[in-house]
Amino acid sequence: MVLPIVLLAINSVLGNVNQFISNVMQGIDKRDIEGNSEIRPGVYLRSLVLHTHLAELMFTIVYLSTMIPLILLFKGLGFVYYAVIGALISSLLAT
Repeated sequence: MVLPIVLLAINSVLGNVNQFISNVMQGIDKRDIEGNSEIRPGVYLRSLVLHTHLAELMFTIVYLSTMIPLILLFKGLGFVYYAVIGALISSLLAT
């Protein structure tokens, strides 16, 4: 039971740091973008907001694509809380 709790704590801290960085990046760029009366595609393509959204998309892809294999791996290794450990490791990899 100790391993899932440690993984959850690490995952929680990294998730909070990740969310803070994402908010800062979007907040800085939104302020810069708000100054323009018209947002052109080139402005968005060079913005930190787009990069933040792409990073969040990659987080989701890695998280979802590694979760089932990791759950099955930990089940095969005989861990009691294999689903919890697999999901937490998948989240850590994505972060």
